[in-house]
Amino acid sequence: AADWDRDGLLDLVCHWGPANTKCQPMFVRNIGTRTEPRFDHPRPLSLWGQPLYNLMKHGPYWAVHDIDGDGRPDLLAGCAYGNYAFYRRTAMDMSARPTFQIGTARMLDP
Repeated sequence: AADWDRDGLLDLVCHWGPANTKCQPMFVRNIGTRTEPRFDHPRPLSLWGQPLYNLMKHGPYWAVHDIDGDGRPDLLAGCAYGNYAFYRRTAMDMSARPTFQIGTARMLDP
């Protein structure tokens, strides 16, 4: 349990799906109170607008913590064979993968 949406209530981030084939992390919002929690329907978490499916055959096991220190909870997946996957909240909140354009640098006047 962690305060995923930063509303002061403990929410759930859990592994959801059939066996290990289409499992993905789900956010289950606490719509109750601290003393009497009630949980909404699970909503899938995504990365750049795409679902997080099939990380590994065994696991993953999710941990929620502000790993990068920006004040927002991030997601860490402990997977098979000692592998870990880190999902920065910034990327999880984006609707699409960022694009970059390479070109000639220009010097700006100070």
